[in-house]
Amino acid sequence: LGAGPASAATTATVFGVGNSAHFTAGDGQANDLVVTEVVTGNGYEKLYVFNDVVPITAGQNCHRPDETDPTVVACHIDDVGDIPHVTLGLGDGDDDAVVRTTDIAVVYGGEGDDTVHGNTTGHAVYGEGGDDSLSGAYDQQGGPGNDTILASPGGWVFGGEGHDTLIGHGGDEKLYAGAGNDVMYGQDGDDLASGEDGEDEIHGGTGNDEILGGDGDDLIFGNSGDDRLYGNAGVDEISGGAGTNLIRQD
Repeated sequence: LGAGPASAATTATVFGVGNSAHFTAGDGQANDLVVTEVVTGNGYEKLYVFNDVVPITAGQNCHRPDETDPTVVACHIDDVGDIPHVTLGLGDGDDDAVVRTTDIAVVYGGEGDDTVHGNTTGHAVYGEGGDDSLSGAYDQQGGPGNDTILASPGGWVFGGEGHDTLIGHGGDEKLYAGAGNDVMYGQDGDDLASGEDGEDEIHGGTGNDEILGGDGDDLIFGNSGDDRLYGNAGVDEISGGAGTNLIRQD
């Protein structure tokens, strides 16, 4: 018997409905996607422009500005009533994505080692599988894999499973490591850093920080500022640094 026909490769697709646009990567694609927002000035709609290195199929309410370039698609989105938003599903490849919108955006990295940069205004990024590099969004979650996440000022970060590196960004951030042996840097601001499971290394930075070691044998450094440092379970090493510190090693 001869071999059956090869399955056709899928392409990325995007469509708009109401006040939202939705992008889904094709199977096996490595996307290098930039999403920008264009205000039309007519008072009732705006454009989201999707620019990739692979062809994009234009669905409902979307079109190709240049029919000779299949990698760029623009979608018409309602700009009245509810806040416009965009969702991106990057699929199973090693993807790059930059989201340059001031509206709500939700990005799902999928499998693969992804690099995603969002915006602090209403953006959420979920790295999901792979060793991901995330930055810019207000709400960022790494998922399985060894992720590097740079918080936005005042943002929220969760590393998830894996040996992650979480870095604050000059505001009052909340950093949660999750499972794995993680490294955390609060940087400036009054930060909350929680090591949770694993043998973690946690640095508070400047500011009045609260650090919780969680389970495991942790290294905790308050650095400058009036810090509250809690070792919790495990054999921990705690250094308060400069400032008036509260230290508890349970």
